[in-house]
Amino acid sequence: MRLCRIDDLQSGMMLAGNLYLDDGRLLASNGAALTADGLNTLRGHGFTRVAIHEHGTDDIEIPLVISEGLQRDLGMRTRQLFNFLRRKLAGYVDKPPTVILASLRGPKVAQEFAKVDLYGPLEGLTDSLLVEVAGRPNLDGLGAVRRNDDLHVEHAINVSMASSVLGYQTRLSGQRRIELALGELRHDVGMIFVSNDTAEKPGRLTVAEMSRILAHPRLGYALLQLTTSSVWYVSNHVALQHHERQDGQGYPRGLFGTNRVERIETELFDP
Repeated sequence: MRLCRIDDLQSGMMLAGNLYLDDGRLLASNGAALTADGLNTLRGHGFTRVAIHEHGTDDIEIPLVISEGLQRDLGMRTRQLFNFLRRKLAGYVDKPPTVILASLRGPKVAQEFAKVDLYGPLEGLTDSLLVEVAGRPNLDGLGAVRRNDDLHVEHAINVSMASSVLGYQTRLSGQRRIELALGELRHDVGMIFVSNDTAEKPGRLTVAEMSRILAHPRLGYALLQLTTSSVWYVSNHVALQHHERQDGQGYPRGLFGTNRVERIETELFDP
């Protein structure tokens, strides 16, 4: 099998793996022959590349970082939660960051989110994630099937998988690995306040647009503080600090650090 970009797919090619919708329903089965209508359906659901069977490549296996079922369930749960937040907070999209922060710290929003749990629905899945990545030396196969309908969700899952492997290799405790993996699944939650037009704008951003993007760590942290207990203190700080750098050139606080992770003989990345 081999990975193929959606624009390079042709009618008659056969899928080398199942494809699923956001709600977990099967969209297309392993071995299904693609048709013109089927290709349009894949594009409509945001797929950008898939695995196909091809003569001479069937002995090539594309490794999965985690099982197909767990990847499907993580995607479904994460998309559901992001979509829920987008609906609840749609009126704040592209508002000035100071306005959003004031609202998140106000009584109205606090009351609306008092009983919302942003970690509970994913806690069990995170446990499964940590079990499956235990002892993996690398992340071959990360993002083997890609979609562009919600890049923040896909990126969150990929980074959570990468951080889970890193957590094992740096010998973090079991609880810290859980906190890290859960935090990475929510690290970009503040981007729900930035419209797709701004986030995906080609060319130079305006000062106002850039300020909204640079504010997403603070906004995400403020939102998570509303909806989670102190148990997830570290997870919440992943959202706040994921753009900080050791040299102080990161944001939002420009923190300096001296913590150096020993070089690991593996490549960790989100393709």
